Amino acid sequence: MVGTTLTYDGRNHPKNPTRGFYLQLEDEFAGLGGDVNYWKVGAEARAYYPITEKITLIGRVIGGHIQGWGGDDVKILDSYFKGGETVRGFERAGYGARDMTAGGRGDALGGTSYWAATAEVRFPIPFIPDDLGISGAVFADAGSLWDVGGKAKQILGSRKLRRCLSF
Repeated sequence: MVGTTLTYDGRNHPKNPTRGFYLQLEDEFAGLGGDVNYWKVGAEARAYYPITEKITLIGRVIGGHIQGWGGDDVKILDSYFKGGETVRGFERAGYGARDMTAGGRGDALGGTSYWAATAEVRFPIPFIPDDLGISGAVFADAGSLWDVGGKAKQILGSRKLRRCLSF
């Protein structure tokens, strides 16, 4: 597998930014050897805007897609599994299609495409010194994970997959 990452960091501080933006684009290409052939691309953009000297508005958008090539489908283990790292409040692999077939245990099936977005306002907590690095936040997250890979479709069969995706 070979991959590249391009990053532009225009934030005023790497750990606790209050203004600026951050952009990242990454890709992976698998198939130069081994038994998997896919191309995976992902992007992330973050923006920081000061509302006041100590209150910051933050926006974040991320997304990704994986596609098999050379006649290969995306393997289940190479698919995206998303949860609390993209949309807070979900467990690991907590959202997306599930195996709800007869005998299925509700396991996550992953997906080949996803997006997530966040809007957040960070603020200092009264009576706590700023140098402790503790702050409060109010946020809203949203996201989606879809398009179960070809291997999951083969395992479940198209008829069972339709039932699985209508949860």
